Amino acid sequence: MIYSEEAKATAAKVELILKVARAAFVDAIDFLACIETLEAGNQPEIIQSLGAAKAGRTAELIQRTLFGHCLMSVMTAFDPLRSGDFHLAVGMALVAQQTPRMALCMMKGTNLADIEAAERHWAECLNFEHLGALRTYRNKSVAHMSEYPADMDQPLVHQLFDLARMTAKVVELLARGTGIAQVSLASQVVPFRENGRAFWDKWKQPDGVKTPLARSEELLTRVKEALTPNRLPLLIVIDGADGCGKSSLASWLAWQLGMPAVQLDLYLTDLTPMRWLTTELARVVKHRIDNGRPVILDGVCALDVVDQIKYKADFLIFLRGGSEQSSLAPQIAAYRSRQRPDELAQFTLEGYVE
Repeated sequence: MIYSEEAKATAAKVELILKVARAAFVDAIDFLACIETLEAGNQPEIIQSLGAAKAGRTAELIQRTLFGHCLMSVMTAFDPLRSGDFHLAVGMALVAQQTPRMALCMMKGTNLADIEAAERHWAECLNFEHLGALRTYRNKSVAHMSEYPADMDQPLVHQLFDLARMTAKVVELLARGTGIAQVSLASQVVPFRENGRAFWDKWKQPDGVKTPLARSEELLTRVKEALTPNRLPLLIVIDGADGCGKSSLASWLAWQLGMPAVQLDLYLTDLTPMRWLTTELARVVKHRIDNGRPVILDGVCALDVVDQIKYKADFLIFLRGGSEQSSLAPQIAAYRSRQRPDELAQFTLEGYVE
């Protein structure tokens, strides 16, 4: 049998649609699994326990890696159409064409109603309010090292997760409509949800690890209220003595609020007396604040550091407690007498006591 060039082209398009449906289904399982793992670990009890066990930075690295992988996987679905590509946008563009669509629907196991539903959900994805910001963040901050536009708000974690779940719905309908998969994505993600919980739950108050700081959720609500509607205040400062839980709290707040936490300990050059790399620190803070982006600083004698880099704390959080045996205790006592952070704080928490 001799096929026309048009028939061959149509067959190639149908085969590409099926290839997209297969690849997108596997990819959706992958990025949904990332979300399940991230959400399982997003609990104050776990994050603060990790920090108290001196494992917080490794946990943050794992979380950033999962977030970056999720971001890249989801946003690939919305990439431009180029020859040789087989991401989701390619498949959705092809099923919208009449000839390959008709040929596809003549195949056994296909379902036009599911394909039409996939198109409706795809339109919702393309109109998602934060799609542009997520694409720009992927391109500027993750895929490349480039300045983020000053006039564009950076997306929040939950916005990526919302788009991911919307995209997954499109994928599921396309896979079902083309006959590629008859199982739900939810059924495929269950093992990852269980594994994610098992992974993070090991950190729920193990022996010798401190419990989460009381009133953490109340603090989160207060900071969110202060940040809206224009993402102000810009500079959030967490102050307190050694060992009171500042860094653990900062990491948790940063994850909840979608902003970076800068640990002042990383900029310390001397302990007696304490000195910091203020030029480098000022550059980091300036980059955020000049672009209207909030940032969290945490560390001992934090108000002294903020004064030295010539900024002012917009929202000061003070943690009581800490280690009375710390070699820094005399300097911290003198600092508290001079700066009175416990009196100036917008929110005070009872921290850990060592």
